[in-house]
Amino acid sequence: MHEAGLMASVLEIIDQSRVENNIRRVTEITLKVGVLNGALPDALQFAFDALRSEYAWLDASSVLRIESVPAILLCFECHYQGPGSEMTCPACQSVLTQLIQGEEFDIVGFDGEVDESSKDRSLYESLGRGGQ
Repeated sequence: MHEAGLMASVLEIIDQSRVENNIRRVTEITLKVGVLNGALPDALQFAFDALRSEYAWLDASSVLRIESVPAILLCFECHYQGPGSEMTCPACQSVLTQLIQGEEFDIVGFDGEVDESSKDRSLYESLGRGGQ
């Protein structure tokens, strides 16, 4: 199940970003996953649920949202652009096509709660007051 590895990578990337942005708790993660990517949404959700306990900044109320991206094909013969999961144009049967959408696996973003005490501490440190 490669979805567990994908989800572990997603959580590591988000962990790094949340630290850089003083986010103490992540409430929602949004991914865009193409239908031809090979990553199954149910398996990604299962992996998220299984890995959630390994991260203190995730809890039972944290949500994973997965936006499904349909496959879109472009035909260089007839200029068809639309749904298609085969590499043959559904309009003219040409094989001179390119998949322009449907293989994505993107982290759209995440929402969370800012760690105000860390934010204040950083402000004091940047002003040279170091905790005064």
